[in-house]
Amino acid sequence: MTKERWLVAGASALVLFLILFRGATPIFPFDTGSNGVFFDEAVRVLAGQVMYRDFFEFVGPGIVYLHALLFLVAGPTIRALTGAMVVQGAVLGVLVHVLTARVCGPRWRLLPPAAFVTLVYAPYVLGDHKWPALVCALAGLAVLARSPRTTPATFAGGCLVGASAVFTLDLGAGVTAGVVAYVALRRARWRELFALLLGAATPLALAFAYFSWKAGASTVVYDWLLYPLQRYPELNLSYLDMVPSLRTLPRELAQVTLAAGGVAAAVASLIEWRRSRPAAADTDVAGLVSAAGLGMVAAMGHRGLYPMGLALQTCLLLPVLARWLERGWRRGPATARALAAAVTIIAVAGILHGSAGLALWRQLFDPMTLEHHRAGALWAPAPMPELTWIEAHTAPDEPTFLLPAKGGHHFLSRTRDVTTFPYMIEGQNTVEQGRRALAEIETARPRVGVWDQRPWPRSTPGPAGPLAFLYEGLLRSYDAETLPNGAILMRLKER
Repeated sequence: MTKERWLVAGASALVLFLILFRGATPIFPFDTGSNGVFFDEAVRVLAGQVMYRDFFEFVGPGIVYLHALLFLVAGPTIRALTGAMVVQGAVLGVLVHVLTARVCGPRWRLLPPAAFVTLVYAPYVLGDHKWPALVCALAGLAVLARSPRTTPATFAGGCLVGASAVFTLDLGAGVTAGVVAYVALRRARWRELFALLLGAATPLALAFAYFSWKAGASTVVYDWLLYPLQRYPELNLSYLDMVPSLRTLPRELAQVTLAAGGVAAAVASLIEWRRSRPAAADTDVAGLVSAAGLGMVAAMGHRGLYPMGLALQTCLLLPVLARWLERGWRRGPATARALAAAVTIIAVAGILHGSAGLALWRQLFDPMTLEHHRAGALWAPAPMPELTWIEAHTAPDEPTFLLPAKGGHHFLSRTRDVTTFPYMIEGQNTVEQGRRALAEIETARPRVGVWDQRPWPRSTPGPAGPLAFLYEGLLRSYDAETLPNGAILMRLKER
């Protein structure tokens, strides 16, 4: 088993290195948009700022402080960051294998980690807050799945599961609710249930207490709870998008198939657990993982139904799906064997496409641009002349603005954001926040900045957008030059 886990870790790291690096140079996939903003925020924390007090964010604090710790230890470079993402993916693959080994035989316990790494982790957002949340959730489930069950182990498992909410609140809440419901229905001893509840509540309570002390309880409540409920759904309504692209068809077909199969397997596992009490050890673990995974699906379903989103929302259910596939192949009727064979073939095709296929695409065919910035050399999906221009007209740590959303670009250029808003998104941020950002820029008067509203529309002033006045206000103080790619360079006007 130990050798097998080292195999999972090594294979995961190799595949991810070939996908996240071209040659020995990291790939930075965020030429536009707000993804990558946590790298900027981590640099702000290293400079002494406190999240929620000194800058706005509605995501839990875990991801920013984790990145800050990484930069403190390894240095704020793109190579260190991307290397850490390779390690993180390998750790996740091993944790999926640990859970799968509790419910599957030798030949089948390799399928879930392979599917997770290639169909969930590799094609999703680099450095996203959901990855450490899933590390905590998987580690907590692994602890809770061990036997014999003791009160200290239950408390530790609860702490790990609860810590996932410090990174991603809805994911952590869903997983925790599923685990607590399952343990309660299992009629656990009151000490075990109390230890689980106490452990699950502790990480979030400590984080809330600390940031309430630093930023004020009302600020934390607004940023963590009220803003996501009131503003985030404006641009993130639940929707259905199942139209695949030809190039990614094998991967997306596998993602949808495994997601649907995972939900069905989880429901079947819970039914089996209820009918076979006292349940066998593997049945009990399958029930625990199923309850946690379905809780995560219920909590994150509002994010939309599309292949990549479905794969992420149902990824905790991969071990129980493999368990039912193994059963279908071994002793199921002809229909079950045929269905298991079809799902397995689709999964293997998707894994090959998401590993060897994506690695070959990234290494040989993906049209990227090699650029050199202060945080290191990188491959970008498109040229970023606006970032090169900023570096040519600023010194390191010089204040500037990159608006409305240029996630990760302050980190790359090692410039300092003069606003308390690491990004502004049309239709999501409030008008009051836009006014505050404009006032901060007018007070600081940085020499240069960038306005680049890609990939969202309206990079020119107009009455339709609530942030239109922000651009109009900048034009009063800055001369603007539009680049061919749509980015707008801004120079402070002479008084």
